[in-house]
Parts: sequence; C-alpha cells; structure tokens
Amino acid sequence: MVLSSYFIASITIFMTKGDEETSEYRAEAAFVNEFVTKRNVPKQLGKTILQYLQLQHKSRGTTALLASFPAAVKTQVREVLHASMIKQVTLFRGTSEFFTKTIVSSCEEETFMAGMTLLSEFDVVQECYILVEGEAEVLVRVPVDVGGGLEVAGRLGFGALLGGEALLCGQLQPWTIRIATTTTALKLGQAEFDYIANK
Repeated sequence: MVLSSYFIASITIFMTKGDEETSEYRAEAAFVNEFVTKRNVPKQLGKTILQYLQLQHKSRGTTALLASFPAAVKTQVREVLHASMIKQVTLFRGTSEFFTKTIVSSCEEETFMAGMTLLSEFDVVQECYILVEGEAEVLVRVPVDVGGGLEVAGRLGFGALLGGEALLCGQLQPWTIRIATTTTALKLGQAEFDYIANK
C-alpha cells in the first residue's frame, strides 16, 4: 500500500512537472511568434528561432536536472560527466586537478542545431565551447579570384575547443564555425575563462 502510494505520488509529480514545462514552452513560442511578427523578422529566420527554441526545450537534460541541486552536487555531477573529456582538450592537457575542477564547475551545457553558425570569422569572442557530442565544421574564406565564399576546411568532434584561440589571445575569431550535427557543448564565458587563467 505504501509503495503504491509512493508510485502514484511520483507519477503525479512527474506529470505535473511535464505540464509546467510544456506550458512554459508554449508561452515562449507564443512570445517568439509575436516578436517575429512585430519586428518583421524574415520568415526563415523566425522558423530557425522557433526550431532552436524547440531544440532547447527538448534538450533541457543535464542543466535543467542540476538546476535545483546545491552547487556542490552540481559540481560533482559535472566532474563525473565531463572531467575526463576536459583533460583531453589539447589546451588543457597537463593542467592541475584544481584547474580541471574549476573548468567543470564554470561551464554550462548548451545544445545547438545543425546548420547554425556558432562563431563567425572576425567575431569578438565572448565565450568558448568544448564539444561534448556532435560535430562542427571549420569554414575558411576562399579568395575571390578562386570563387570567393566559405569552404569547409575540416570537421571537429568530441573534446574540440571552439573559439578558445580568439578568447585566450584576445583576438578576433580567425574562421567561421558552423554546427554540422545536433551538438552538445560546454560553454565557458570570458569572465570564467579569465578567472581560471589567472589562478
């Protein structure tokens, strides 16, 4: 009897939470539609914004789960999930355990849809990303006398650091990074990056 009451209560909580999240998504989608209409945002861009909103809603995994936990628990879970991968990032190899823990506790997980330009050539970079899942393409500018435009120079996957060179060196982004597949990445902002670099 006690066990069945527990299951019923758990299912009720789960369903209520799902209804709240769906309601939030609908409200956000309505706001986006209103914004797109009022601001005369091109139809394709409006569609992209809604697709991204839907992707974010579907992928609220780790970040949403950890939101209600104390900082110490969040850090421990993130360490289990990401510490070994961060140690494989070329820029971070051979760094201290403290450095790795600081990176892990400072990152936020984000999901991006295929085709999205994450960083453009000559951007002033405010954050860098470490790929956890998926792939990104490096696009370089082709000289005008050879046809111009952007060309795929390579693909990056698990453990790749995107935007780190520009952020670390205080320079403009040297090439364009476009998401090739639905991708999950850890975002590290300028302030967090500077704090870690000065430790």
